[in-house]
Amino acid sequence: MAATMVALPRRWDCCAIPVSSKAGIIKHAMLDAAYQSQYPPHSWGLYRKLWERYFGDMNKPEDVVQMHQKSQINLVDKMQAAASIVAGKRDRVVGFEQTKKFIAKAKALGENITP
Repeated sequence: MAATMVALPRRWDCCAIPVSSKAGIIKHAMLDAAYQSQYPPHSWGLYRKLWERYFGDMNKPEDVVQMHQKSQINLVDKMQAAASIVAGKRDRVVGFEQTKKFIAKAKALGENITP
């Protein structure tokens, strides 16, 4: 099964959603960069500049626009295959709220997704 990725700019490659002709698996994914930027894990405080280098600065409106445009939560309509999504309700890094929102959007669009 040949896998491809939803096309995203280089700095977003680490959070691209894997898709294939038959199915994809989304594991513990950061699906909303803007949300994650607002609620980062405490331990990321030491790496804020690195975060901003890859995803942008929440204090810059143009970066926030990019975060929204490139976040998978806003690209649900571009899903090319069914997907199974795995996330932890107690995950201290990626908030489960992102997964719940992604699933709700996918279902509303009629996408085949299994939580």
